[in-house]
Amino acid sequence: MTGSLHKYQVVILWPNPELKGDYGKGSGILISKDIVLTCAHNFYIPLIPETSRSGTQITKDIVDVYVAPSGSLGDPCDVEKIYIPQEYYKSR
Repeated sequence: MTGSLHKYQVVILWPNPELKGDYGKGSGILISKDIVLTCAHNFYIPLIPETSRSGTQITKDIVDVYVAPSGSLGDPCDVEKIYIPQEYYKSR
């Protein structure tokens, strides 16, 4: 294989209140110059039965996406929209 596939990888980070000051982490892959394919669970904090909090979507304002991470993370990319299919919500 020629070239580096790592340039298409992304790291997704967001502050996670369930982790008490730590960050939630996810990954994805660029499928075009401005679209990242990832799993819906990377943008959804599930219902936790021991709490009264219901499952919630993570908003784009608190998500940081880093493209082609190698060593230290550079500047995050802007997130314009997060799409989670209705079927995912119904399965929670």
